[in-house]
Amino acid sequence: MNEIDILAATYDHTCKVYRAQMVDLPNGETTYQDGINGQLVYENLPCALSNPSDGKLSYKQPEYRISTDYLLFTRPDIEIMENDYLVINQYGHEVIARAGQTDYYLSHNEVHVTLGKTI
Repeated sequence: MNEIDILAATYDHTCKVYRAQMVDLPNGETTYQDGINGQLVYENLPCALSNPSDGKLSYKQPEYRISTDYLLFTRPDIEIMENDYLVINQYGHEVIARAGQTDYYLSHNEVHVTLGKTI
């Protein structure tokens, strides 16, 4: 068993990854499809969602929000691109997220994500 397999054995979550796409409609128009209407790139992808920060207070008129930085860990052969739409399954709870920058390592990838809502 190598380091990649050892780390992957700790991935307790799964996710679906959707990528935005341009689609030609029957009437000849072209439309942009995003979110779950985008192209399904991965389904039941083993991953681990981590919470590496304590949160940051930000002020957006007219409310205060505390945003928390998260990382999504995947195997190194998985390619998640910025702005991909993620539906992460955490023990029966689905969390919506947007992918940010990915840090690539020999043993794993760390995808910076912004969480949306829990379903």
